[in-house]
Amino acid sequence: MHKSFKLSGALATGALVFSMMAPAAFAADTVTVAGNGNNSTNTVNVNNTNSTTVSQTNDTAVVTLVSSNANSGGNKANKNTGGSNSITTGNAVSTVGVTVGGSSNSADLSDCGCVAPASSVLVAGNGNGSNNTVNTTNSNSKTVRQGNKSLVLTGVDSKAKTGKNKASKNTGGDQTINTGRSTSTVTVGVTAPSNTLNP
Repeated sequence: MHKSFKLSGALATGALVFSMMAPAAFAADTVTVAGNGNNSTNTVNVNNTNSTTVSQTNDTAVVTLVSSNANSGGNKANKNTGGSNSITTGNAVSTVGVTVGGSSNSADLSDCGCVAPASSVLVAGNGNGSNNTVNTTNSNSKTVRQGNKSLVLTGVDSKAKTGKNKASKNTGGDQTINTGRSTSTVTVGVTAPSNTLNP
């Protein structure tokens, strides 16, 4: 924005200039009151208003239901006659990992043009008894609102079984049952929401 006024005559009044912009930057105002006659009255009013408003909101709702079942058991060697009977099970491993990332807001106002430069005013070469008035006003405001809401519900049912193996009612020989390991691992990770502002 570049404004240049040159007033002449007995009475001249500059118009009120109103500007609201975001993120465009102000340009310097140049006001010149010069070459007016004897006993003239000259008035210039310049008003620059810059308002920047940023509003960021995130609402996150996550519901996770996980059911994991690992079973190597429930084997039977029953009612055999003669010879040996052997049951060997492998490992039963149940691993569950749940990760929920939080929402995020990021605002960068470092180059938003939110600061108005100084105005340049020149009053010169006016006649005897002239009355010259120049009023300049630069107003700047920045408003940033950031909000996060997160609702996370996680339900996990994890089971690992290697048992309930049977070797019964056998005649003769040896009866052997070897079971593997039973392992259940559950990991739940929730990342909190975040707000980042570079003013």
